[in-house]
Amino acid sequence: MASDLQESLLRIGEKARFLTQRYRVVSRERKQALEQIESLRRELAVRDKEIQTLRMQVEYLTVVTNIAPGRESVKETREVIAGLVREIDRCIADLKE
Repeated sequence: MASDLQESLLRIGEKARFLTQRYRVVSRERKQALEQIESLRRELAVRDKEIQTLRMQVEYLTVVTNIAPGRESVKETREVIAGLVREIDRCIADLKE
């Protein structure tokens, strides 16, 4: 009976050591996982900020592209201005006569 009790105590002691060792391993893995999660969160925040900046740039470029005159529009405007200048020159010539 005493040997059975001693064997049981030895098995319990071995199991306790195993569980303690396993607990340390799991704790270390958990700590590493939490550090990795924090690192990934910081990286995500940086990427989110970068995405926001790029979206603003896209919006600005879209607005600028829509506002900027096209080649055809510039050509038409130059023709209108040239016509007005010719008409002003004629008026000046008429006034001189």
